[in-house]
Amino acid sequence: MGVLFVVLVWGGVVSLLDVRMRIIPNVLSLPGVIITWSLCVVSPWWKMQGISMPAAYCFELSSVLGGVSWWALVLILGLKQSRSVGSGDAKLAASLGVITAGSGGVVGWLAAVGLSGVLSVITALLVARKRGVPQAPSMVGATLLVAMYVTVGGAL
Repeated sequence: MGVLFVVLVWGGVVSLLDVRMRIIPNVLSLPGVIITWSLCVVSPWWKMQGISMPAAYCFELSSVLGGVSWWALVLILGLKQSRSVGSGDAKLAASLGVITAGSGGVVGWLAAVGLSGVLSVITALLVARKRGVPQAPSMVGATLLVAMYVTVGGAL
């Protein structure tokens, strides 16, 4: 549950800044990448030492692929739609991808990325903005939903 709380608070601040200022500062996005990716390196060592993490969160080196994949997807979309997707969104995706892959595996990652897209489209339809739609709230919301589902015992 601690991971969910951290993602909720950190993601809430990131989302609020993205909605209000249309920017995700490096001071918020880069620590997320450093922390989640570091967990992927340290977690296997912890397991060898007998230190266990919550069962719902299995941060391993393979989880980094989730971060790299979501980062690349956002980066490619950013090249096509520069008004809606920025480098802050890509850095956010690099950390959220690790969390979704670490908690739900490939299916969890796919669910979070797909749900994030659906939430962004719904937001765009409800709030017709000329400058584009902030992506952080849908990305954080989708990650939280997948991680909560896995945490309460759902299997993906």
